[in-house]
Amino acid sequence: MQTIDKNILKFIWTLFLFLWISCAFAGELRLLEHFSHFLNKNIKFYIYLPEDYGNYPVLFVLHGAGGDYDDWISNSNIISEAKSYNLALVFPDGDKYSWYLDSPIDSSKQYESYFINELIPFIKERFPTNVDISRLGLTGLSMGGHGAITLLLKYPEMFICASSMSGILDLTNHPAMAEPWKLCQLLGTSVGNIEAWRSNSAVHLVTDNVLQNKFIFTDCGLEDVYALEDNRKFEAICDSLNLCHIYKENSGGHNWTYWNKHITDHLMFHQSILSPKVYVNIPQMNDESPAVVRYFPNPFSETLDVEFTLFNEQNVTLGIYNILGQKIFTQTLGLLSRGSKRLQLRPLEWHIPPPAGTYLLILYVGENSYNAKITYQPR
Repeated sequence: MQTIDKNILKFIWTLFLFLWISCAFAGELRLLEHFSHFLNKNIKFYIYLPEDYGNYPVLFVLHGAGGDYDDWISNSNIISEAKSYNLALVFPDGDKYSWYLDSPIDSSKQYESYFINELIPFIKERFPTNVDISRLGLTGLSMGGHGAITLLLKYPEMFICASSMSGILDLTNHPAMAEPWKLCQLLGTSVGNIEAWRSNSAVHLVTDNVLQNKFIFTDCGLEDVYALEDNRKFEAICDSLNLCHIYKENSGGHNWTYWNKHITDHLMFHQSILSPKVYVNIPQMNDESPAVVRYFPNPFSETLDVEFTLFNEQNVTLGIYNILGQKIFTQTLGLLSRGSKRLQLRPLEWHIPPPAGTYLLILYVGENSYNAKITYQPR
């Protein structure tokens, strides 16, 4: 019986998947190929453009170890989720074990240089009216989470925000995985080349100066035996430097079940920073009319004045929530008498100043709550 070559099967499957996704979801998914001088070969990537072809910010979505450019397309629901956001998505090919870095010992593994010096300029040239190359973000899982955070830290002038799911954020913490993850082939052994390992690890790259006005979101599964320790270490460093950084731990392991469950959190995070004019509904928040709430200016930068009127004596609390539904700031005002009230907020004086984006202001009055959307644009 005649057998079909694996590569032919993969091509047929990829073609079917590409056509099905293109037809099923708003927007367009394109498969492109170009030549890389840094890698000395042709390399493919996917790009997803929203339906109306506006000038959209770009989110690079990086795959994990063992994957390639169609890993996210084949294994996740990211394209079906993407139709709700005003983001162009790029799915690069980071090789199975490139770790999105430049190898000091293998001249054929210069994926960092390819990404920065060839892929981004190619996208800018190919889609001059479809994407806004001045608004770039990065996200990824596992090895791709490592790539997203380290590329932001190495090139803060190019990227605004980065997020990581189950990211391997400290290569020096994994000498036992040097062979399975091909790190020795890229960086040499950790014993004799520890500086190369450190200079490509997020926990050793993060500094107070680098992360000023940059926004990072990381999460990890509580059952993740590979990445949990790295992520907790990275979070501790960000906390010690008082940096603006969101970190979440969720149930789950190092697998597609976890990543599919949480990709929406990352799309919302990047949307709130790269394209804050569009509001994404926060789940489990009521939609009562904010008739008694006024806020100005909006957008605001250094101060926000909130005015409200009480029709009788009430206990009042004010809360600010981000696009992920996380509490950013609360102030208990206590029992207030009836009449008009005015409150002035100064985000720069909060413990962790919030990043630019759209937020939900909630005024809790007795047993009721009143919502108002606000946009923060720090100078």
